[in-house]
Amino acid sequence: RVPRIGSRSKNNSVVHDDFGRASVVLSDTPTHTKVFEQFSENRQVSLLGIRSSLSFYLSSILSLCTPSRTKSGSDTCRSLLHKYIPSTKWIPKYSRHHFRNDALAGFTVGVMLIPQSMAYALLAGLAPIYGMYSASFTLIVFALFSSSPHLSVGPVATTAILIGASADGFYDPEDPDPDTIARYTNVTITLGLLTGLIQLLMGIFKLGFVTKFLSRPVMSGFTTGAACIIAVNQAKSLLGLEFPRARTFYNTLILVLENLRSMHGLTVAISVISLLILMSVKKNPLKKYVPKWFPTPLLLIIVGILIGWGADLKSSGVAIVGDVPSGLGRFLVPETDLLLDLLPDAIVLAMVSYMGSIALAQTFAAKDRIMIDPNQELIAFGLACIFGAFNQSQTVSGSFSRSAMNYEMGCKTQASGFFTAFLMIISLLLFTQVFVYLPKAVLAAMILVSVRNLLDYPEVVHLFKVKRMDLIQFWVCVLSTLFVGIKEGIIIGMACSLLFSIYRTVNPHVYYQGRLPGTTTYVDLERFPEAVSVPGIVILRFESELFFGNGRVLSNRILEVVRSQSEHKTDMDFDDTSVGILDVIIIDGCSISDIDSSAQRDLAEALEEANAAGLNVLFASFPGRTRDVLDRAEMRKLIGFRAFFVSVHDAVIFAQSIEPELSSGSLSSQPTEKISKLHVEFWAGKWPP
Repeated sequence: RVPRIGSRSKNNSVVHDDFGRASVVLSDTPTHTKVFEQFSENRQVSLLGIRSSLSFYLSSILSLCTPSRTKSGSDTCRSLLHKYIPSTKWIPKYSRHHFRNDALAGFTVGVMLIPQSMAYALLAGLAPIYGMYSASFTLIVFALFSSSPHLSVGPVATTAILIGASADGFYDPEDPDPDTIARYTNVTITLGLLTGLIQLLMGIFKLGFVTKFLSRPVMSGFTTGAACIIAVNQAKSLLGLEFPRARTFYNTLILVLENLRSMHGLTVAISVISLLILMSVKKNPLKKYVPKWFPTPLLLIIVGILIGWGADLKSSGVAIVGDVPSGLGRFLVPETDLLLDLLPDAIVLAMVSYMGSIALAQTFAAKDRIMIDPNQELIAFGLACIFGAFNQSQTVSGSFSRSAMNYEMGCKTQASGFFTAFLMIISLLLFTQVFVYLPKAVLAAMILVSVRNLLDYPEVVHLFKVKRMDLIQFWVCVLSTLFVGIKEGIIIGMACSLLFSIYRTVNPHVYYQGRLPGTTTYVDLERFPEAVSVPGIVILRFESELFFGNGRVLSNRILEVVRSQSEHKTDMDFDDTSVGILDVIIIDGCSISDIDSSAQRDLAEALEEANAAGLNVLFASFPGRTRDVLDRAEMRKLIGFRAFFVSVHDAVIFAQSIEPELSSGSLSSQPTEKISKLHVEFWAGKWPP
């Protein structure tokens, strides 16, 4: 409501010009549009009025800068701080209630993380202590910069197997030479640094969308193949076998089968008992009696340490962890000589670790109805990996089992990661020496049980029922991971997914439509047998964006109709008895979200041939952005002003109103007054509002 002249409202002020006329100015920063409207209203006044208007314009420009800067400068800094360092938002509001829940969740996850970190370090070809390094200070860095309160990070199976596959190409982790072991370790640390840099840059430049090239069938296929590789690789520790390290799945499997006769009985017994204990708490009958937070893996490790120490298992031929240095990881500058050599591996590792982690974060965020920033998660992972590389840490990722436990224990903020890190730091300072007597078979059993969840057999059933083409992608990724390599498998899977997407894009669905009796609805004639064709009219629907790769598909279908009509054929793909002689082709473009110049030219050539054959072409339901492109291409000169309609039914009614003797050539030369106001507003850009 405009205030009276000379009055002042709470949100508005009144400005008077030299002639006493009042103008309402909002207290908010005026836009350039309002400034020019004010100037336009005063353009016929005297020189004093013009000078007043110019003064108003200049003062408005100043108000765009000065007031907003002084008023919202601190707010802007605060919002940026909250955006890029989310901990600055929740730490000031931290309460005692949050502390209790976060401490319980964090310590529970920490109890799970101690044995898992050691096991996954072995999976990556590293000493167990490096897994514990990876689960200490990196968790604090991630908690400070992450927007997800539920995600628990650290070493996980998929990233560990990728790290091992990448570093294995440079040095053998089973070589007893200390220099070789040190070089192998340094390769994994450098890989973590490069992975963190890639993730940080992706987050800064908001490139998280590139992970969309890793489709779900590809990820499921990769994890399934990786689970098989992990299981076969653990057979050596589970059975106490001795054979040289193999780089491929099938070579390792052959070596396991060839050396089965040399199994170590005591090692096999330890493995079987460990597997039975771990699996019994996950399945009936003990599952319902054991709470989810019960630290079965940690207790199993404690028992294994006691037995290994008391029974002197090392002297009996059982492989044990051996010397574990105490204390925190020392500050180490990673070598940069291998950065270029590790770049392809780091890109794959960055995408795989991020994609699995962000899916977990979004799943748990949806349960609590909170929003997370995917690009901020990239920044958090990048900073955590970069910092961890200087602390002898391997690449970290989100863990499903630990994140689920974190959520179930009622964590409220990211501070649960602080408590997990605190427990790990205490363990590094005080308890590392007790792990010397731990049998490796216990850790191998833990790995085998944990990767069981990676075998995504329900996805196979789902893809078989829903989309067979996606099932092909799944098996391509599984087989390439098993028989070509882990890194190569994920790349082949991505390429396969991309090729299938391109195939679907360049081969869109195009079909003829008919009208459902008694309605104004037009549907696919093949899917709805009750639908009937409209006499004298062909209705084509194109189910895709039009671009250079598929533009010829629609054009060729139009030309097919045109040439069939020109040759007076009756063997077309629609109801011949109801069509007779064709007059009009209607293109239903509601699914044509955009069109490029190449497809526009292909379409124009087809329309020219249709006009030459005496057929009119009408466009129905085209989105605004597509109409804008056609308008800039001056398609109206070719098909006429009245060739665009809001709906297919409007186009059909208009086509039926065309006199047969006037139905040769473009509509642009045929006058008619049967154009609705809605149709005119549609093409003029006034509809929809």
